[in-house]
Amino acid sequence: MNIQAKTIVLVFSLILITGAVTTIVSENISRNMVEKGVYNHLETTVQSKAQHVDAFLDKEKKLTLQLSQSVVIERLLSSNKTDKDYNAKLDDVITRLKNSANINPEIYDIFVLDTNGVVIASNIEERIGLDRSDDPYFINGKKGVFIKDVYFSRFLNGEKSLAISAPVFGDVNNALIGIVVIRIRLETLNDILTDTTGLGETGEIYLVNKDGAR
Repeated sequence: MNIQAKTIVLVFSLILITGAVTTIVSENISRNMVEKGVYNHLETTVQSKAQHVDAFLDKEKKLTLQLSQSVVIERLLSSNKTDKDYNAKLDDVITRLKNSANINPEIYDIFVLDTNGVVIASNIEERIGLDRSDDPYFINGKKGVFIKDVYFSRFLNGEKSLAISAPVFGDVNNALIGIVVIRIRLETLNDILTDTTGLGETGEIYLVNKDGAR
């Protein structure tokens, strides 16, 4: 093969190699762009879900905080069972708790704890007198609004539940006099997380706690 033929073959080979490399690079760039686009879309979808979850929890936290600042609850916690009007104050609180539960279908249980962790009022009157002093919503609810990790509730036949608590402070030196606890069903939260809009056919979202449990 003469020099001219060798040169032609070499040039042709270089053209083929360059074309192949260009094609591979282009495919990689295109694939990376698609992957990035999918990732960005999923990230936006997840962020939207997170905002919905935050809004749901904020609503329940605000309700718990409002109840903890209720005058009728503060009056009951500041009273003694020996007071002649104690039962009337208790009835006022129970009515308030029942009304709050009735207007919010997510709530299945609202109760008031004294500083010993004993239920002194509840929308489910049979629960009055129960000791909840070892529960995280009592222990942590003394410090501020607290959300307990999702747990299985025997009062919901083993369904998952969420508890939110908040402290009640009295007029004297703003001292702690009790805690309000709201326990809610998770249907709304499940609806938010199981809505696969924007996730494609196989997309899933899980809500996990700080330990990675879902």
